[in-house]
Amino acid sequence: MILTLSTLDDLVYHCEACWLSHRNMLMRFYELRNEVKQSVEMKGNPVRELNDSKWLYDLVFMVDITKSLTELKVKLQGPTQLLSSLLSNVKSLETKLRLFKVQLKRINKMHFPTLEGKKPYDT
Repeated sequence: MILTLSTLDDLVYHCEACWLSHRNMLMRFYELRNEVKQSVEMKGNPVRELNDSKWLYDLVFMVDITKSLTELKVKLQGPTQLLSSLLSNVKSLETKLRLFKVQLKRINKMHFPTLEGKKPYDT
C-alpha cells in the first residue's frame, strides 16, 4: 500500500498544489509523521508505512531530491527561454543525478541535507 494524503481524512490536501510547494509539503509531512501516525492509529486506521524505517528513509530522500527538481522547474519557466538554454538545464540535472548516484553509493550525503543526519533505515 502506498501512503497518500488522500488516505488520511484529517489532512487537508489541495489537488491544485503548485509543483514548487511539493518539497515543502513532503518536508512538512515528514516533520509531522509521528503526529500523523498517532492520529490515524487513534482512529483505528494504522498505516504500516509510518512504522517502516525503509519507507521513511525513502521519504527523506524524496524531500531532498525534489529540491533539484524544483530548481529545474524554476529554470524552465518563462516565455523567452531559448531551446538551447532549456536543454542545457535538463542536461545539467542529468549530470547532477549521475553525481548523486555515485555519491550515495559511497554514503556521501552532502547534497541531501535532510538525509545527511540519518542512518539508513533510521526513523
